[in-house]
Amino acid sequence: MSPILATGPRWTGRGEHMQAAGQETPKSVLERVFALLDCFTAEEPVLTLAQLTANTGIPRSTVHRLANTLVEQRLLERADGGFRLGLRQFELGELVEDRRKLRDASLPSIQELFEQTHETVHLAVLDGLDLLYFVKVVGYNAFPLPTRTGGRWPMHSSALGKALLAHAPAPTIACNSVIICSTPSGLPKNRLSAGLSASDGFT
Repeated sequence: MSPILATGPRWTGRGEHMQAAGQETPKSVLERVFALLDCFTAEEPVLTLAQLTANTGIPRSTVHRLANTLVEQRLLERADGGFRLGLRQFELGELVEDRRKLRDASLPSIQELFEQTHETVHLAVLDGLDLLYFVKVVGYNAFPLPTRTGGRWPMHSSALGKALLAHAPAPTIACNSVIICSTPSGLPKNRLSAGLSASDGFT
């Protein structure tokens, strides 16, 4: 994974992954547990039993049983007539060694960059064709950015992502070009190339 620091209000579009349309109903217990956990998003942090059932296609009785087990294990919590992710998820997330080491090593640079600019500072890495955000420090009077620690964003849709793409291997750039050409909201391929040229050397 390649990290990068960046500042500024340079964002458009939507950054969260949604469950693929037409996906088969999960069969095994583990698949069903992950399907339930994947339903929760920053936009929908609390979901009812009915919503979990509708989102996963898993039988309601099974969702009820699995959700109760996840509550017992502190992976889910009861909230406002539904469920939300539990604190044990946070505890487990903090044990991810690569993220912790990179974040801790980058904190002095993040602090220095913030003090110099007073702008929003991100620390992100490439994960597949997305940016995965490890750190977000919100600047003074900052323009609202639809990013968050732990969130994802298509790298061809942001200046930070294009800066990483400018130094990425050719296959990675080619994959993003295909995505852009096949997405109605994406940029034409020639505009991506121009954007990468402009981003070259950006850190």
